[in-house]
Amino acid sequence: MILFCLLLVSATVNAQYCQVVYISPVSQDVQKKSNLYEFENADVLVEYTFWAQNGVMGFLIYNKTDKPIYFDWEKSSMIYDGKRNPYYTNKTTSNYDSYGYSYGYSWLDPFWESTVNTVSFNHTKTNETTVKEERITFIPPHSYITNAYYNLLNSMNFFLNKKANKLTKINDRSVYINKPHDNISFRNFLTYSSTENFVSESYIDNEFGINKIVTMNEDYLETRDVDGHYHNDWKKPTRFYIYDIREEDVFENQN
Repeated sequence: MILFCLLLVSATVNAQYCQVVYISPVSQDVQKKSNLYEFENADVLVEYTFWAQNGVMGFLIYNKTDKPIYFDWEKSSMIYDGKRNPYYTNKTTSNYDSYGYSYGYSWLDPFWESTVNTVSFNHTKTNETTVKEERITFIPPHSYITNAYYNLLNSMNFFLNKKANKLTKINDRSVYINKPHDNISFRNFLTYSSTENFVSESYIDNEFGINKIVTMNEDYLETRDVDGHYHNDWKKPTRFYIYDIREEDVFENQN
């Protein structure tokens, strides 16, 4: 379903492609700030990053208040096209654990230098359990947690019709741009309370969709200049990628 690489004009039959998938918020209360999508209310600020192989819904939750806040993971989940993917399980394995080796903990990178309410998050990278054994997470005042539970898509890529989609230029590279055939949505549903026994509950329901897909030659993603800097500015926390795609698995109706 997702497109990340494009072919060179002189590409061979065995050329590998990738697809960069652009994410947009569906929820009106999610805004783009400092290159990240953010949700904020009187209690918490939630920041998102999606950049990873097959995508990952990585999020940071910051407690803005002067009192503790409790999140109930059994009453929270990622919802993919209407299907609930639980955040709470007694198991210590998860989709992230299975696929995480392809991108390590790079999904955390956009949070390292983020700033919230004049509080700078200079995080220390540590290995974190992604599906928590604990059902209730306690967040002290003016502190944060980070989590990533599932890849957004697994073993999928988006098909592209060459006749319907023409080459265009992005970052001085010839690429294809299209939209997915079907609307795909990802929701982060969170339940929290100011009391540990959850006498009263509050809810966060942030929804995202796919805006566009850029298909290009796989080499374009890693192009660097003479100083070693990436030449093409593809990597953004509001996008994710699909890598190592065969030509026959990308282009349909080629004749």
